[in-house]
Amino acid sequence: MAGNDSLPPWPRNQRQFHAARYRRGQLHILRSVSDSMVASLRGIAGLIPNLPRDKRIMRLEHILVAAPKDFLRDFRAAIHVGLRTRDAEKLKQQDLAESAFILWLCALWLWSLPTSSPVSQVPSRQNLPARTAKWLAFVRATYGEESEIGRRWSALPASEEGRLLTESHYCIVKAAAEKDPQSIYSHPEATTDRLLWCLRVIREESFVSPNLDGEVANQTDEIILFLEQDVTFTEVG
Repeated sequence: MAGNDSLPPWPRNQRQFHAARYRRGQLHILRSVSDSMVASLRGIAGLIPNLPRDKRIMRLEHILVAAPKDFLRDFRAAIHVGLRTRDAEKLKQQDLAESAFILWLCALWLWSLPTSSPVSQVPSRQNLPARTAKWLAFVRATYGEESEIGRRWSALPASEEGRLLTESHYCIVKAAAEKDPQSIYSHPEATTDRLLWCLRVIREESFVSPNLDGEVANQTDEIILFLEQDVTFTEVG
């Protein structure tokens, strides 16, 4: 019918028939690959009974609980102040998971600096879980200011999206510091430049996956961080 741009309910000729069959075949392949990938990720994320979790896989749920007590207190306080929730599922649904990861990495970086402790002890990498500390060492070596990538990033202006996100995250950091002057986010190294760096690192080291919890009603994608550790690391102390 003239003026009707909708596709016919059934192929009208051999060419349309073969095109439709090819498309169905490609969609079937994509669904099979996606289902296989999700099944594998569920396995290594420890979501399948009797299969141990690969500790290099970090979901949002993991970063909200796995850290030293003081670190976790400051991090959770910051996301509560800035993102209005500490619930992993709500953060995913509101598309705030990336922001939580960025604030987490910023806190990791600050925690590793000699004057960032909210208490009298001097923090070091041994305060963090060993695997997280090793990943932070990898991040420093790969993306730090003295690395090739770090130097390239320093010369690269932020995109408009990156600038706006960084300003938003900086407001969260300042709000957390104002609410608790002893917060790790009160450190003078908690700058917009550092937050932009954290944004870039998280986007390089993470990937987006379909929701791994397997809930049909919840198809919210999630961000997964893989803790690469291909770097020589010497324990402190």
